[in-house]
Amino acid sequence: DVAQAFGGKWKDKKLGSIGVAGCLSFFPTKNLGSFGDGGMVMTNDKTIAEAIDMLRRHGGKDKYDVTLLGHNSRLDTLQASILLQKLKYVDRWNENKRKIAEVYNVQLSGINDLILPIT
Repeated sequence: DVAQAFGGKWKDKKLGSIGVAGCLSFFPTKNLGSFGDGGMVMTNDKTIAEAIDMLRRHGGKDKYDVTLLGHNSRLDTLQASILLQKLKYVDRWNENKRKIAEVYNVQLSGINDLILPIT
């Protein structure tokens, strides 16, 4: 789950794109949060994408063709609209957080035995 690192990179790769699948939750306290709850799975693997799609549609490819136990787990349009608007600002918010973290790093750097996180 890259919710608290949304927009971040590792070795020039966007977090959430490393490996076969990435997850992102949209709880209001996350870096890109909606007003309710929700999430998404990101993948380039067709088999995984089809399985996730079936899980979110009550466990079937078609309306009455249920082949596994699933859920009604679609993000509602209100939450999607909020996320689309907030997406415009997430890079700026992340940059502000980096600047604040740098101030903490400078101010706390003189404390012996304190190991600061990588920013």
